[in-house]
Amino acid sequence: MILNQMIIALTTLVASFGGYFLAGLNERHRDERALSRELHLHADERGSRLEEAEHALQKETLLTLQDAVQQMARLTGKAMLFDHMQARKGEYTQLPDSLDQGYVCQC
Repeated sequence: MILNQMIIALTTLVASFGGYFLAGLNERHRDERALSRELHLHADERGSRLEEAEHALQKETLLTLQDAVQQMARLTGKAMLFDHMQARKGEYTQLPDSLDQGYVCQC
């Protein structure tokens, strides 16, 4: 009878240590998964911020380009109108300084 009680006590003790050990392993794996998720989340956020900054720069560049192309189109239209009016009169001259200065780069 005492032997059975000792075996039960020893089995309980071993099972308790085994459960303690397995709980520690489970906790470690859970922490590793949480850290992995957190690292992926931070990487995604960083990628999103970089992508957003890239899009903002691209948008600003395209808007600046659009303004430059519109100005160039207006100046080209003025120059063509001037040439057309001069051709009607039969006079062929260079662009006046007021029209010619618009083509200078305003960078």
